Amino acid sequence: MSSAAEEIRTGQVLFDARRFAEAVTALDRAIALAPARADAHSLRGRALLALGRKAEGLASALKATKIDPASAPAWIALGSIFYTLRQHELALKAWRSAQRLAPDRPGVSGLILQAQMLCCDWDGLDSLVAAVTAELEAGKDAVHPFYWHAIADSPESLLKAAQNRQRRVAATLAQPPGFPPPQRGERIRIGYLSGELNLAANGLVMAGVFDHHDRDRFEIIAFDNGGDDGTPLRQRIASAFAQVTDVRALSDAELAARIRAEAVDILVDLNGYFGKTRSAVLGHRAAPVQVSFLGCPATSGAPQVDYAIADAVVVPEEERQWHSEAIVHLPDTYYPADRQREISDRRFTRTECGLPEDGFVFACFNHCHKILPETFARWMRILGAVDGSVLWLLDASPVATANLRQAALRHGVDPARLVFAPRLPPDEHLARHRCADLALDSLPYNGHTTTTDALWAGLPVLTLAGSTWPGRVAASVLQALGLPELVTASAADYEQQAIRLATQPDALAAVREALAARRLTAPLFDTARYTQHLESAYRAMHDRRCQGLAPGPITIAAQ
Repeated sequence: MSSAAEEIRTGQVLFDARRFAEAVTALDRAIALAPARADAHSLRGRALLALGRKAEGLASALKATKIDPASAPAWIALGSIFYTLRQHELALKAWRSAQRLAPDRPGVSGLILQAQMLCCDWDGLDSLVAAVTAELEAGKDAVHPFYWHAIADSPESLLKAAQNRQRRVAATLAQPPGFPPPQRGERIRIGYLSGELNLAANGLVMAGVFDHHDRDRFEIIAFDNGGDDGTPLRQRIASAFAQVTDVRALSDAELAARIRAEAVDILVDLNGYFGKTRSAVLGHRAAPVQVSFLGCPATSGAPQVDYAIADAVVVPEEERQWHSEAIVHLPDTYYPADRQREISDRRFTRTECGLPEDGFVFACFNHCHKILPETFARWMRILGAVDGSVLWLLDASPVATANLRQAALRHGVDPARLVFAPRLPPDEHLARHRCADLALDSLPYNGHTTTTDALWAGLPVLTLAGSTWPGRVAASVLQALGLPELVTASAADYEQQAIRLATQPDALAAVREALAARRLTAPLFDTARYTQHLESAYRAMHDRRCQGLAPGPITIAAQ
């Protein structure tokens, strides 16, 4: 008869293999043998959550903390479940409990930082950032790289965070297999790996690229970790692929084997550290050429990732050294945009959006974790200088909204001048952009999809170019649209430009007219042109492999 410890180990192996129902069964046996094992209840909670049994999963994780309230791992697991359920305030409380119990445990400060960013809770933020930075310098896996994108002020720091995370898993990977030699002249088989091939950010911007791929030269197949959400966009995306394989139930090793069996020439990971990621499969060397694209606006830090697709604005030549991948520079911009994005015919009024009919409306629909104290302080100074103006933000959660209103009050700004927009279907969300006058970007992490959303809807975006890839995407996009005057180089210039455009109607009108004129003529929304450049990059990667060359820097000329 197996012991409780053996059953827990079995449950962990099954959980890691994504065999969640079997993991629950093993953990039930462990609990029957040793009901007071908090670790069994914690892991059981995570497995139940993965099966969609949210209430049971949460109850199991809560029981673990009641059985052993002094167990930091139990509180960490509970916080992770609250985080998955998007109950970020409760996740923050759980992770703070873990830190009180184990103040020196690596990674806990990073979890707290992540939760506070999602709650727009900036209390002690500088101390948290300092603690995480110290852990990174010590070589520890201190913070989720995706959230560090919104904090780091150098590409070196982004590389360190990514490499520290990769180092944790590298030792468990098997040696990569060999691949048959490539055949010149045949269609290049591209495999897109994504958890957002549906009504999500990556699906919205990549749908046009999938449509425009040259079927005579490329065969594209999808490895889908997100599933079919039943939307027209999903149907459109699926119809662009030669095949779509649902990989949600496969372990990383099984998925790598499946990708190898499909004889993929180039595997393109659209997630990186973002969203419903399966990027760990690249560590198994699933394809002879592996590429990071779109979802991770920084280095992956993974030695098995051969290329990262960028442009000369987001990754200047002198910063290639801070990327573990060979950098591919596309012309115009690396960021795709879909020329067929639908904008609803619904005519929103300012009144129904909670906006003043006459006051100037600044807007920022970037995710709330990108709103940090310095950015918010700039916005409050701008509001203070423009009488009757308001700032229109996305309503991310009640706690984030409340904290932002309190922050406005601390800056001496009436909280009522912050207006929060509820979530709407994408076509209606684009339509309501017409009620705003100017979008204000965030830093260190710009708006990416939200920037192209605003510009496609005809709303100018003012950005401040940052010191890292995540903070230069809006600059890249605006230059590709022919509006470099909306890219500022300093905080003072950013504020002055925002105030000038808000108080000089002729200046704003000129910018809006330029945007309207270039929207359908500049490279940004020329999806066919963009896809040709991307395909040239794929061909260059494939040619290097055919020549027996290691991955190396690639620059694609404009066509």
